[in-house]
Amino acid sequence: MHKLLNAVLKIFLSAMAMVTFACQSEEPFETDIDAELTLAAESSVMEMMRRTTSKDGSYDNIVDGASCLSIQFPYAVTVNGVEIYLETIEDLARIEKILDTAEQSDGTDDGNEWEAEDGDEVGQHDEKGQPAIEIAYPILVTTADYTDIEIHDAAELDHQARMCAEGGGDTDIECADLRYPIDLFTYNPSFQQTGNLSVADDKEFRRFLAGLTDDDLISMDFPVVLELSDGSELSVNTNSEMGEALKRVLDSCDEDDDTDHNDDDFTKASLDSLLVTCPWMVKKLKRAHIADAENYQDYLLVFNADGTLISDDGLGPVSEGEWSVTVSDYRVFLNLQLKDDEAFNASMYTYDLGDGFIKMVGEESDEVVLEQSCTYGEQTCSDLFIEENLQSGCRWSITDGKGEFVQHMEIDFSQEHLLAYDSDHVVVDEGEWDISEAILTFDDLNGVLALYGGDWNVVACSEGRLRLQRGNEVLVLVKVCDAPPPE
Repeated sequence: MHKLLNAVLKIFLSAMAMVTFACQSEEPFETDIDAELTLAAESSVMEMMRRTTSKDGSYDNIVDGASCLSIQFPYAVTVNGVEIYLETIEDLARIEKILDTAEQSDGTDDGNEWEAEDGDEVGQHDEKGQPAIEIAYPILVTTADYTDIEIHDAAELDHQARMCAEGGGDTDIECADLRYPIDLFTYNPSFQQTGNLSVADDKEFRRFLAGLTDDDLISMDFPVVLELSDGSELSVNTNSEMGEALKRVLDSCDEDDDTDHNDDDFTKASLDSLLVTCPWMVKKLKRAHIADAENYQDYLLVFNADGTLISDDGLGPVSEGEWSVTVSDYRVFLNLQLKDDEAFNASMYTYDLGDGFIKMVGEESDEVVLEQSCTYGEQTCSDLFIEENLQSGCRWSITDGKGEFVQHMEIDFSQEHLLAYDSDHVVVDEGEWDISEAILTFDDLNGVLALYGGDWNVVACSEGRLRLQRGNEVLVLVKVCDAPPPE
């Protein structure tokens, strides 16, 4: 009996020792934790944190049509019959070029023709009339919670895409990013610390959140910095500040979560930076209230970093003004204001940004297309250049130094004998012309051009313009290559 009691006592003491050890291994009971600094795993603020740390899959919507997942590189697609091997995000731009060119060839876009790369053919469409993109399966996709799933056919991809919000969108918050690292702490319902972790990026944070239970409490080592989409920063010090900050930025930017490949996503900062890299040539100008808007084609716009703007007709500066980029209703607008060039004064919605071009639209079907012109330089006005340019087969209109028509007519210099046509294509004057030592001479003019007879110095020249000067008089000849033949 005595031996039995000793055995029971040993078991009891061992059990008590284990309990004591277990209790001592836990963090001491905390009674002074501020509830404002501690979140329940299922709180509304924590849900917004999940959305903020979700993986953004909208960058490849042109392929998968789903913002809540992305396809892992590398993989192959066939676009309008052209096979493309995709290894980086940058390769997706090639798909857009092919689709854009296909739309232009179908007449759905009357802008400039921007060629696809490497001789890509265009024009193939699916049975619904949409440009065809075929994915080479199997592929590996990553979902918003960083789960990898192997997809074997279009039906499986469509099933995963249906988990996104209606219209191809998702629920993630892209208008703000967390600055890492962030130190996290977990507690049980009695405010006893159960763990700590330092996370280095969104993936680690989202994985951490996925492992929490409904009873877990967490806190962050404040302050935490939010990096906003407009380039600014916001420091938050409590959970309520975090929640309010994320609510404010929730709809503060265009997340570009749709599947429209023409709706390019770029920021004010990126457009600001791009504009000042080089001069920009006007390749297309349509303004409802400017009758001679085509007269400004091939003008140069020089955007300076200090916000000043210079227009150049290809022969030299014409006007000065100001420019700015603003954002309204998630759209990026380029605002131009020149003192003497009303044709450019407008606030235009910038809807397409590509490799060396910018497309903008305004009110009443106004449209501007700019092409980067980094190699622009002054042309030497030799007699040979002037003569070959005048006889290139195009006609020439006459304007003053500010781009206004002096006479509404077009002159044909294709032979040494010049012909001037009015707006009805009727000959209104004729005569002779000659070029010698950069002096352009008009002779034997008896009609509307009689006042311009004599010698003119060619003071500046380009492919599309010649600036002539005689004393205080200035004329600018502008090339017009789409003039109809005379009746």
